[in-house]
Amino acid sequence: MTAAVSADTGWRDRQPGRLIDMIRRQAALNPDAPALTEADGPSIDYRGLAAAVGAAAETFERLGVGPGDRVLIVNENSIAAVTALFAAAALDAWPVPVNARLSAREIDEIGKHCAPRRIVFTTGVSPEAAVHAGRHGAEPVDLDGVGTVHVGPRGDGAPEPVTGDPVRDVGVLIYTSGTTGRPKGVMLSHRAALFVASSPGAQRPTQPGDTIYCALPIAHIYGLTSTCLRGLYGGAEVLLAPRFEASQLAGMLAEGRVTMLQGVPQMYVRLLAHLREHPRDPAAPRLVFATMGGAYVEPALKEAAEAALGVRIVVGYGMTEFASTVTRSLPQHVGRDTCASSPGSSGPAQVSRPTCWGSDRVTVEANSVMP
Repeated sequence: MTAAVSADTGWRDRQPGRLIDMIRRQAALNPDAPALTEADGPSIDYRGLAAAVGAAAETFERLGVGPGDRVLIVNENSIAAVTALFAAAALDAWPVPVNARLSAREIDEIGKHCAPRRIVFTTGVSPEAAVHAGRHGAEPVDLDGVGTVHVGPRGDGAPEPVTGDPVRDVGVLIYTSGTTGRPKGVMLSHRAALFVASSPGAQRPTQPGDTIYCALPIAHIYGLTSTCLRGLYGGAEVLLAPRFEASQLAGMLAEGRVTMLQGVPQMYVRLLAHLREHPRDPAAPRLVFATMGGAYVEPALKEAAEAALGVRIVVGYGMTEFASTVTRSLPQHVGRDTCASSPGSSGPAQVSRPTCWGSDRVTVEANSVMP
């Protein structure tokens, strides 16, 4: 089995079927365009990312990772984390990204549940990942073009079946605490992840020349599919921040580095507080699109953020089991729209009832729903 990235120029004419295909396609279409940039660190273009993913996949394969294995990636947002995720997917293994800031008990519980073949720790960008790596006796491994990560001892978990069908094969395994506090593994197919990454719905699609700000952890569905993968799918630059800092984002917005912003309400609260103390005019000269979700959105907060940033903010509703987005408001609507919109009118899913009219039951059918 070879993990090398194909140089087949036919990628220019085909839509991605598996996660790795979106990187191969952009490497053919926009090889010199920036793909991933760390907020205070290096950048890699699409040609370099494709090569790094291919090299990392070959490294993982030498470490015993194969189809159907799980690869637990203890990470904070970084080029290394994204590279490891795509490398595992390229081998038809299941990437399992988890936030390095989880407790030892939480990470160990997830590891016990998913039985990974290997655990990868992004120690170069995360002190917490380094602590977890030490607990697990991980050894340094160089990933060409990316840097050093640490990899734990080989696990003995049995591989899951792989069919070759992107509709059925798992592209990423995301753990969510749910309402009980116990981790639950959500198996999302390649198609599910790509469906959300590729469907702009009411949103402006990403494209080369865009920079999408990604401080939302890629270990969570909002940061992974709706932000990071959506940016990469369209050939945009994904600006990776391991942790949110309002002052850093305000500076990037004012400098025109960010064209697309996605965040939870608390991020906007902190950004607005910073802008009140350090006003900028204009605050975000190149920003063309923004979303707010992941928690209840207060109308006053949304309107204050719109006034400060000069864009209409889209509000979304989603769940990990739907690969993130179920429905969202329309940016062209006027008035308050902090609830999800009418059935099937704006999101990639078909919703049988409005989710903001007091209904007690909602049925969703979409290509992004977990089987």
